[in-house]
Amino acid sequence: MVILLAGVAFARHDLAGLEAALIAGLMLLSFAGGTAPGGAAFATARSTGRASGRAAFQEPFIVLTVDHGASTSTTYAEGASGLFGPEIRRASLRDDCLDPEDLPPDWLTTTRAARQYRLEQALHRTLDITASFSLLVLTLPLLLLVALAIKLDSPGPVLYRQERVGRRGRVFTILKFRSMTVDAEAGGPVWCRVQDPRVTRVGQFLRLTRIDEIPQALNILRGDMAFVGPRPERPGFVEQLSAMIPHYADRDFVRPGLTGWAQVRFRYGASVDDARNKLAFDLYYIENRSIWLDMRIVLATVRVVLFQSGAR
Repeated sequence: MVILLAGVAFARHDLAGLEAALIAGLMLLSFAGGTAPGGAAFATARSTGRASGRAAFQEPFIVLTVDHGASTSTTYAEGASGLFGPEIRRASLRDDCLDPEDLPPDWLTTTRAARQYRLEQALHRTLDITASFSLLVLTLPLLLLVALAIKLDSPGPVLYRQERVGRRGRVFTILKFRSMTVDAEAGGPVWCRVQDPRVTRVGQFLRLTRIDEIPQALNILRGDMAFVGPRPERPGFVEQLSAMIPHYADRDFVRPGLTGWAQVRFRYGASVDDARNKLAFDLYYIENRSIWLDMRIVLATVRVVLFQSGAR
């Protein structure tokens, strides 16, 4: 019966129905002591939670995680009180992010970022300068071609300037290659959508390859940003999201980055829910910030750029 329901859901492209059928199947298997086909894992366990920010479940439960791609998934749990749906999807059952809802007010004082010695901070800054300068020098011929393509494709300036929030809440002007029409935000700031009509033809290519972000190497040289860190957001969005999401303002504890842990672990964000999910990865970065983690993120960024994932 479960197989029949899954087949019908798949034929109708009904992902919600397919997930429901898979959940039912895994729960039946769990009572028989089996394992799920295709490597899907489930377990019956009791979690008491930890002060590190992982969510706690206070009853036995069966967990099913449905993978939606390289970095997103929906987690379901079946407990004594019934089935908990996608609303429990957070960083809670992952070990690469922190759930902001479970962090204490003073959690920043115990993070790796707060305990870095001056020597390590100086090394971070040295690597930022070296990496950003090298990026500008190595890509200079490409940048000149991009500037020419932007001018030929649509009217307007080559570079786009926008206010963003940096470390300790300081507002600075970020630099990007213009990828949208000049009147893209005439009605006010909005998140970019899939197949956004405001994006120019050249801009679409620049966004897919992340080339539009390269001018931010100048922001790194000026000290506004780091090579790795939480992505800087606009003041209006920061004010709005800080009022809606716990610990959102904690992102500015470190310099914002050209790339970051959230960028290589989560898709492009264009909603409050996406911002909440990405925050979980940013908080993990702050808690575990180190040279080695930065190197890991840079290598992962190369993979993201090559496979053009997450851009809009």
